[in-house]
Amino acid sequence: TLRSGSSAPAALGEANCDGSGRFRLDMPRISSATHHMVGAAALAPGYGVGWVDLDVDAALPAAEITLRPEQVIEGRLFDISGQFAQGVRVSVEGIGHPQRGPEALPDGVEGGPHFWGGNYANMPPAWPKPATTGADGRFTIRGIGRDLRVSLLAEDPRFARQRVVVDTVGAAETLPIPAAGEPAKVI
Repeated sequence: TLRSGSSAPAALGEANCDGSGRFRLDMPRISSATHHMVGAAALAPGYGVGWVDLDVDAALPAAEITLRPEQVIEGRLFDISGQFAQGVRVSVEGIGHPQRGPEALPDGVEGGPHFWGGNYANMPPAWPKPATTGADGRFTIRGIGRDLRVSLLAEDPRFARQRVVVDTVGAAETLPIPAAGEPAKVI
């Protein structure tokens, strides 16, 4: 959820599902006057994060969340001279569907949760965990569903922040992504 006047996400509650997939989430009462972009997200091993928007003004907000099979993203980061980029944090910034229509951006993501700008201090528990590149520049992101668009953010003081947009595919179990990082520029 986002509190009015703030762009920082905040988790309002957490619950586990029972054996039939049902859950009950007890959280403070809020309204659309004080919070916007309120939703529920779920994550389970072997599946990508699923989400729904919630009507917080309803007497008893309800949600049915569908989880898609997981699409593991394996990436490799290089610097512009072709050397492996070690120690770079790669986080999931947004998940959704490709934008469509005449005004759509080629790398736009719509219809899903997003946390632009790398503010990960209050990420919901049901959100894909960030990865850090190893000595060979490799990283693995889990918890992304198939047939979606995901926006990854690569951050390291040595490089300019880089957004990598990936369209997951339904057939592959892993999806390899190569990317090169530009050096940081002092302005």
